[in-house]
Amino acid sequence: MTKEKSIADLANELPDTPAAPTPEWFLMDGVPGQGPRPDWLLSNFNNAAEQAKAYPSLRKTLGAQQGAPEQYEFGELAKELDLDNQALKEFQIYAKENRLSQEAFKKTMETYVEIERSKRPDVDKEIAKLGPNGIEKVKTVQNWAKNNLTPESYKAFEYIPVRAEFINMLDEVRQRGVHAQTKVPGSTEAAPEFKLRTLPEIHEEIYQNRTRYYEDASYRTKMQQEISQVVGEE
Repeated sequence: MTKEKSIADLANELPDTPAAPTPEWFLMDGVPGQGPRPDWLLSNFNNAAEQAKAYPSLRKTLGAQQGAPEQYEFGELAKELDLDNQALKEFQIYAKENRLSQEAFKKTMETYVEIERSKRPDVDKEIAKLGPNGIEKVKTVQNWAKNNLTPESYKAFEYIPVRAEFINMLDEVRQRGVHAQTKVPGSTEAAPEFKLRTLPEIHEEIYQNRTRYYEDASYRTKMQQEISQVVGEE
């Protein structure tokens, strides 16, 4: 007679049961999802329940990233910015690529403008340093530059902040030009000591010598030429 097989013997004869496959994703801890991992489940979350809990803050973040407009607006800030500046153009490209919203872009530009303003001199204080005729001296130098510099140089001149030292330097250059033109070519006479003159000073000299001014044509011509140079006329 054959020996009856025990339960243990039967168990040993059964083929090994294959291990259950590891789920690709979970609905929640311990609850596997069906099929491949869905596209809407972000890789930094272990399961759908965790992502659902984080959805409010995630939505806020994604909303901020999707706020880039077709074209950024500068508003009133455009008056203080060089919109043709290459660095500014590149920043707009960077902002759009990183989906910076119009509001965030505006705040960035406002901060930039405030920093630039803090670097500028106080125009009123600088003009005060030039004396009682400070505004007139600035206008005189500006007219001289406009009529004596090339368009390219004058454009660069316009971007230079108003500083008393710079205005005085340009005024000295201008008046030395006037001084050189009033000397007789080939003269062996020693040049008089050079002294900066302003338009009010020239007017004062004419007033003190008004009789000579009206009677002496050469003196009148000389003074008129000096005035033309002072105000920047060709």
